[in-house]
Amino acid sequence: MQKLLFVAPIALLAACSGASETDGVEAGQWEFTVTATGVDAPNAPDAAQQAMNDQLQAQPAQTTSECFSDAEADNFAANLNRFSGNENCEITNSEVGDGNILVEGSCNVPGTPEPSALVMRGTYDRTSVQATVNLDMTAPPLGDVTIEAELQGEHQGDC
Repeated sequence: MQKLLFVAPIALLAACSGASETDGVEAGQWEFTVTATGVDAPNAPDAAQQAMNDQLQAQPAQTTSECFSDAEADNFAANLNRFSGNENCEITNSEVGDGNILVEGSCNVPGTPEPSALVMRGTYDRTSVQATVNLDMTAPPLGDVTIEAELQGEHQGDC
């Protein structure tokens, strides 16, 4: 079975956004962790579905740290994308403000014939971010596959 390499776009989406100015977060050091929580492949045999979930659950959480200046923290949404480094994803809608996050886009995932739909929904305050990320794709020969992950971000203090 092909490794679940398509989890990487979820981690990268956690760092993507292109919104206008928001109500901001605390300046300083931040840590973002993405943990894969499940795979749903309704057309896959039960054994394949279980194997994918087992493989996904065995992957370690992906953690990224970033230091935000006062100006960057004041415009948190626009500055999330600076450390994503993900040229494989295109953000088509980003609504980050008033404590709410909605980011939508598409990613080119290795081994899939067409771009995969990406959606992140969550909340944030001055010192934390919580979101659920879904990546919907077609993965031959399994058909439609959805990967879900949880994003947690915490302000760590001064840089």
